[in-house]
Amino acid sequence: MVLQLREKIILTITTIFSIFISLVYVLVETPKGYPLVSKLLDIIGLTIVMVLTLLPGISQLPRRLAENKKRVYYYPGLLVLSYLILTILNFSFDPYALITVALVFTLPVLFFQEVKGGVSWIDFFTILVLWFILDFRWYNSLWTGFEGYSYTWWALATIATASYVFVVIRRLPRADYKLIPKPREILYSLISLIPIVAATVPIGIATEFLTLPHAPKANVMEMILVFIGIFLTVALPEEMVFRVVIQNGLEDYFKPNHAWIIASIFFGLVHWNNAATVFSKVVYCTLATVAGFFYGYAYKETRNILAPALTHTLVDWIWRFFLA
Repeated sequence: MVLQLREKIILTITTIFSIFISLVYVLVETPKGYPLVSKLLDIIGLTIVMVLTLLPGISQLPRRLAENKKRVYYYPGLLVLSYLILTILNFSFDPYALITVALVFTLPVLFFQEVKGGVSWIDFFTILVLWFILDFRWYNSLWTGFEGYSYTWWALATIATASYVFVVIRRLPRADYKLIPKPREILYSLISLIPIVAATVPIGIATEFLTLPHAPKANVMEMILVFIGIFLTVALPEEMVFRVVIQNGLEDYFKPNHAWIIASIFFGLVHWNNAATVFSKVVYCTLATVAGFFYGYAYKETRNILAPALTHTLVDWIWRFFLA
């Protein structure tokens, strides 16, 4: 397969960006005395999974791969390679974990090549399996590399697989995974942010779930890197699950507004385990439902993951630095 000049440029820029983010991440996460060889391998492994996460949103290359029955498996193959680099080449290896990881990311590609039409039960089942592995930390038993990378790698691998399967291969109707922002998407992202802040901050402060607004205790570089991290490992996976697949899919069975409300409630309920006491669980789920409602609005108006993902990132980012 010959890459066109534009694809080469996009791939080069994406790789350079991914190397930079992976380098900074490895330097921040690894403890003093962590072997240099392992750091280099970690940067390579994380760069691979990050490139696979970003490419479906900025390049036609994944679609070209998916059109070939042999090359379609390059994507899960590279994910497994990334896993290997971060585990076996770092002197930790479990063959059973490797086989499980390979199946988790290869079977959806195998199953969905011939599936057409709207969202079906197998779509819901597949995205929920990917989500539960991530959200309930089931991956802990499969991860034998440096523990500090486990969530980040699985979050990136989840969104890479979901975007490749549901948008590139499956081509779900009304679903887009475009990561280059357009003015309209930025507009709806900001429009959705305003009512979330207006509704949730007073409730959060009144229930002592949030603090009064305060100046951030971090430098600008840290705040930028955290923004990127939230976008890639929290906002994109969650919006892929609850907006691109669930809200979008429910529209095949309910009216669009009803699907929007159901997906928002479901989004709120899955946050039940994110707090300790029953009271804090109720508050957390309520705030998450309100936020999910407006994430859903951003998606409903743009039909692209980027708008709700940007809103989601801003909400979590503001919470972390100004209200936590």
